[in-house]
Amino acid sequence: AAYLNQGGSLYMEGGDTWYYDDQTAVHAMFNINATSDGSSDMSTVLGQAGTFTEGMSFPYNGENNWMDHIEPVSPAFKILQNQSPSYGTGVAYDAGTYKTIGTSHEFGGLQDGASPSTKEELMREYLIFLGVIPEGVTAGFTSNATQICTGDNVEFYDGSYGNIISWNWTFEGGTPGTSTQQNPVVTYNTTGSFDVTLIVSDGLQSDTLSMTDYIGVSAVPGVPGTPTGPTSLCLDPLNTTYNTSGATNATTYVWEITPANAGTITGTGTNATVNWDDAFTGAATIKVCGVNYCGNGLYSNALTVTVHPLPTVTLDPFPMVCVWEPPFMLTGGLPEGGEYSGTGVSNGWFDPAAAGVGTHTITYSYTDPNGCSNQAEQTIVVDPCTGILEYETDGLVHVYPNPNEGSFTVKMNLETQETLTIRLLNAMSEVVFEERHISVTASMNYELNLPGLNAGVYYLHVVGDKTLVTRKIIIR
Repeated sequence: AAYLNQGGSLYMEGGDTWYYDDQTAVHAMFNINATSDGSSDMSTVLGQAGTFTEGMSFPYNGENNWMDHIEPVSPAFKILQNQSPSYGTGVAYDAGTYKTIGTSHEFGGLQDGASPSTKEELMREYLIFLGVIPEGVTAGFTSNATQICTGDNVEFYDGSYGNIISWNWTFEGGTPGTSTQQNPVVTYNTTGSFDVTLIVSDGLQSDTLSMTDYIGVSAVPGVPGTPTGPTSLCLDPLNTTYNTSGATNATTYVWEITPANAGTITGTGTNATVNWDDAFTGAATIKVCGVNYCGNGLYSNALTVTVHPLPTVTLDPFPMVCVWEPPFMLTGGLPEGGEYSGTGVSNGWFDPAAAGVGTHTITYSYTDPNGCSNQAEQTIVVDPCTGILEYETDGLVHVYPNPNEGSFTVKMNLETQETLTIRLLNAMSEVVFEERHISVTASMNYELNLPGLNAGVYYLHVVGDKTLVTRKIIIR
């Protein structure tokens, strides 16, 4: 009521609000006389001659219980009534300072027929009466699309009201740029956002509707930049991320990795992540294309990523050493150039005393030129060597003559055939002789002739899968 008293306009509908329900301060301001509580007999709603609803007729299928019968209190006037039985269902009132329309039926229950019997035309008449839109002509339009691709056509549909006799269209960025047709068809050949303006006239009055950036025109995306990211990886790599500088007109992206068994790639933006297959090695390619509602663009240049196998790393078995022996340089790791680590190891040298008596694990690690690393392990036995100068396992080895002048025989009596390594170290633990892969039968003599050795104490190591023997030899 306060809103109306300030010059407002109000539409209100309700099947029971006019007769049965308690009245509010605003009800009396509609100048409606509710004559009956009604029943369920609303069928066809008719417009009234001499009013803005003249000629209208609507089948009704909305709410239909206790439909109030309403009549106008002059100067209000009836605009709609039920056909049979006959009773008022709609009243309009112009109070001079405010306007109202009240109905007992649902607006949404009215069924459209031929013009002028459509809800759209009825609503326009309501809005004109209530002063929401001007009487005369009102420009309006729609189209079959507002987001298109270059070269597409757009069909524009006139939706204006009034006795229109002329249409003047302006199509920014379109071909044609102007038209006087009621429903023109326009082609857009360049990308961008474009305005559309329609001016309509009935010969006396005109109305203009301008829609800013109404048509958006895009093109198939351009070619994205070549992906960037890691190109050299080692077997079973972690997930890696790749990027592209993007493509013009693209709204999303499609990433592809080849071959399929290399892994899976996920991402719809300018970044994507590869989850590599843990068994894949070799070359893979990664590429990306841009996507929008016009389709997929061309793929970028491919980025080649190589997944390298891990290097094959081996380490020969170590002979037993005495705890009192001096430090010596570790050997036997392949490929050369790796690093040794473990208890008692420092800068590639093994110190028996620092390691202590017992069995210790020596690790040889190697990194290849691709940056891929692998390692191998062997154990080394540090013996206290107290009371005797020899340590034997699973076999018997004799050296004679001992002492000698560099020529001596190693007599071996083994239980089974075995492959051995024979190594001779000086007192500085430097290897002065070594031969590997010696196939030994159960009983065998191995002759060594090593002239030129300096006189002194040497240690002969005989190492196999089941044999580990150290002999002290004196060279005169």
